[in-house]
Amino acid sequence: MAAYIAIDIGGTAIKHAVMDSSGQILISGSEHTPKSGTREIYKTIDSVCKTYMSDYAVEGLALSVPGALEPATGWMYTSGAVKDFTAVHLKEAFAYLNIPIEIENDANCVALAEKWKGNAQGIDNFCCFIIGTGIGGAVFINGQLYRGVKGMAGEYGLMKRYFTTDQNDKNVNFGEFAAMGPLMRRVNLNRIEPIDGKTLFKLYKAGETDIKNTVSTFLDSVAVSCANIIACYAPQRILIGGGVSEEEIFLSEVQKRVKNFDPLLADLSEIERCYFQNQAGMVGALYHFLITRNIIKEN
Repeated sequence: MAAYIAIDIGGTAIKHAVMDSSGQILISGSEHTPKSGTREIYKTIDSVCKTYMSDYAVEGLALSVPGALEPATGWMYTSGAVKDFTAVHLKEAFAYLNIPIEIENDANCVALAEKWKGNAQGIDNFCCFIIGTGIGGAVFINGQLYRGVKGMAGEYGLMKRYFTTDQNDKNVNFGEFAAMGPLMRRVNLNRIEPIDGKTLFKLYKAGETDIKNTVSTFLDSVAVSCANIIACYAPQRILIGGGVSEEEIFLSEVQKRVKNFDPLLADLSEIERCYFQNQAGMVGALYHFLITRNIIKEN
């Protein structure tokens, strides 16, 4: 049985697994992402790969990485929170493992996972809107992943809320109001005991005034972002990912706000959750590897 290593590299955690060609996980684990600037991340990935290669007949390495990149060459233009990958030929960096390597942007991997075995099966035009510490995104047009120049398509967090010439004004970006990182910073700014996202939504549902106002602004920003995406691409479906999308009231609140904001756009595209959550990067990276290497056909 063919086995492949799939690794999803994030700013806080490195998730990894050995998977077969159907996407079945044979074994998995995770590591803390080493501090940027130390180059320890290369040693971590090396250790993960060599451990798996000693136990399985590994036929390839599939990487999901943050940032703008060239999948064919493995060149990283940027690398998000993982600074040690910036301006690096990532395929060359791990060529010594002597196995085929393919890499793809982490948000694109989410979309690929959804297209392969998730909530975008049979759908040719869809967008993924991934809400985490920051905002990630991906675009599928006519059944094909659209990367744009330097792989920058889908950077929804960079959409602007208003005009300004102040390059230091972070509030101009939707990523400052539609992402969980900035939301939690605002919520915990004056709290003696910080709260997490789960507690935040409990307090929101309980009607705590300050929390309700802050979360409402966040939900409004997500809804406006979705409306802008619909206006640009007219997708059949927007799939929202990230831990917050699993909150019970989140999806209905966003759907309601888009409908109130612009009924025409709300009727044009469905807004749903991603099927995959923590495993999305690994599943999508594997699918990218398999179709790039012509091991399976595209969905």
